[in-house]
Amino acid sequence: MTATHVDGIEVVSDEPTPSPLNGPIRTVYFTRIRTLVLADASKVYGCTECDYTDPMVGKVRTHLSSSHTAKPKTPDPMSHLIADAARAVARLEQQRDSWKARALAAERSLRAIRKVIAP
Repeated sequence: MTATHVDGIEVVSDEPTPSPLNGPIRTVYFTRIRTLVLADASKVYGCTECDYTDPMVGKVRTHLSSSHTAKPKTPDPMSHLIADAARAVARLEQQRDSWKARALAAERSLRAIRKVIAP
């Protein structure tokens, strides 16, 4: 969590930090950066993942991207079953197409034989 003291000065309030994406329609806040108002009325920005603070929001963003990268998502347990099923369907479609081509060729041969035998 964020710090309770910064350079020996107590944190008076912990507020969300507005993002530069703010617009007239909606307010956007950083999800992992907090604005800390200190007892001497100065503001610093703090990391929500640890006690890192800095007077510049850009340095906190850099700290987050270098020290607290997003954890890789665990794969869905069903995803490998779905992938296996998709591969099986693709394989069956290929087999179907080859059998269809063979059946059409056999029908053409049979038609040619019937023409020769019974004109």
